[in-house]
Amino acid sequence: MVSDIQKINDRHDTAQYLKKHRITAGAIWQSIMRYNNPAWGVYNGEKLTGLFVKNEKWREVRIHGGDESAAKTLFFSLKKGKWHLFDFPSRYLPLVETLGRVSVEEPAILFKNRAKKPLIQNYKGPITTLKLADAPLVHKRWGLDKDKEMVAFFKRRIAQGPTSAIEINGELVAWAGTYHHTPWVTQLGYLHVEKGHRRNGYGMAVAVDIINKALSKGRIPLVHVFDTNYPSLNMIKKLKFVPVEKRFWGSVVIGKT
Repeated sequence: MVSDIQKINDRHDTAQYLKKHRITAGAIWQSIMRYNNPAWGVYNGEKLTGLFVKNEKWREVRIHGGDESAAKTLFFSLKKGKWHLFDFPSRYLPLVETLGRVSVEEPAILFKNRAKKPLIQNYKGPITTLKLADAPLVHKRWGLDKDKEMVAFFKRRIAQGPTSAIEINGELVAWAGTYHHTPWVTQLGYLHVEKGHRRNGYGMAVAVDIINKALSKGRIPLVHVFDTNYPSLNMIKKLKFVPVEKRFWGSVVIGKT
């Protein structure tokens, strides 16, 4: 029988659980192990069967439930009100809908790369890296944060790397980077090619470069793609990515607010 939810104090226990679920638990690994956010877990006896991180200030939840019973225990521990659901497995959606009104804002698919060796780079021009001064432009083109709170995040990710970029006549025209990495996976993202420079192979070039950088560290490249982003879906199929599961960003309102 699954026990009540408990705060986790054993980081070794957490690390071993996340290692077992290395492909699907990268974001929560980053939140717990790198940024030291407190985690809560569900145990079956002494076995950890699910965990989550919640930020009371931002009313944000990240979850990884190993089975439906553990996931249900985690969900029903949330207080009433609105909670932002960060990188949520879509298989939990019917369960969350029993709690309250759910809004799915960004449906996506998680892909993993199956390459065992570096991909062939057909682009013959120079490929460089992003600089800290590029963060405001990267953030602006990302377009998912109107309050500019994520500029600091992009500065941190550019500093921690890896990143890939192409400049033409001193102008930054294409780039890609990472959202997080663990000892086992690297989450790629924010690939962009400036208008007027598309259909020149720049997007594919930075994608291959950032994938190869992850592979060189022994990490599996991962990527989220919105399920309506057909150009990106077509591109990643050419780069040896295969689907893992559907996920989403959204919110749930539990009870009356």
